[in-house]
Amino acid sequence: MVAGGRVRSFAFPTADTLVSGATHTADSVILWDLPTGEKIKSFKEPGVEFHVMSLAATHDGARLVVGGEAYDGNAVAAAKADPAVKKPYEKVGKAECDLRVWDRGSGKIMRRLPGDGQTVLCVDVSRDDRFVAAGSASGMLLICGVSAAGEPRKIKPSASGLPVGGVRFSADGKTLAVAIAGETTGSVLLYSTADWSKRRSYDLDNAGGPVDFLPEGGKVVAAHPRSIAFFGPGAKPIGSVACGNAAGRHTRINALSISHDGRWALAAEGVEYDRVTAAMLLDPAAGVRILNLKTSEQAGFLSGHADAVWQAAFAPDGKSIITCSADGTIRVWELPAAMSATPAPKP
Repeated sequence: MVAGGRVRSFAFPTADTLVSGATHTADSVILWDLPTGEKIKSFKEPGVEFHVMSLAATHDGARLVVGGEAYDGNAVAAAKADPAVKKPYEKVGKAECDLRVWDRGSGKIMRRLPGDGQTVLCVDVSRDDRFVAAGSASGMLLICGVSAAGEPRKIKPSASGLPVGGVRFSADGKTLAVAIAGETTGSVLLYSTADWSKRRSYDLDNAGGPVDFLPEGGKVVAAHPRSIAFFGPGAKPIGSVACGNAAGRHTRINALSISHDGRWALAAEGVEYDRVTAAMLLDPAAGVRILNLKTSEQAGFLSGHADAVWQAAFAPDGKSIITCSADGTIRVWELPAAMSATPAPKP
């Protein structure tokens, strides 16, 4: 599937559809037919070019929650047409940074949720579709309802304002994990969704990023640049799985996804090309590492994208892997021979 721009995120509104979100394109939110790879429709706002940094679908499939940056579409088009302008988006500047809720059926914006003026980096929806959680580059955690009116609740997990690099609700909806991304250290905080009080914190020995839960036991899984770590009751990791990156290589894990049976993890990695110098900023090894969580070994590496891989996930039926990249494409991969089909989630 060729979406264009730089595809940053995707979600599955239903078992046979996928919605993708991209930056650097006016056609940034696209709904796809997953079995055929055909485009169904785009979600657009007149006069606005919205750069999607993260998106999620409600579990009933009716709403799409999109976080990112809005630009004046006409000003961007004019800047792109001027050959003297090398970086049109920097010239135009962001109009606003917020969350938008789209109705999947009608393609209309149902709600705009104000942010804090900084880029929305991550978003998740609770399993019961009651809450939306979003994290911003300024270090603000935003909590709101999908359809309820009113201002979002704002929580500042880090006193120093470190960016919120990941948010994920637990399967039972009682806990929200929040990853704080520092320059050299990070942390994962757990909040109770009953009153949004902080219940626990975990220390990371490197910058925090994507975070997830294991399906059994509720253990937290957090990404480091070169490994993923597991946390139990204490503040320190109870185990880890190396992602195979040699010391001195500075690639990063952009997304983390756990299979429904808890046996496998997907770590999407890579750093985007600099479009002006046409050079990779840090590491050319963009791809997806498949990690066996039972043996702590790497089971495979998916390579083929021409730029950073921003997200990877198992398809709803567990029979393939979906990835998206800054090269503007979404790919469907067969499971490696070392894996059997991962069980589909229980209803």
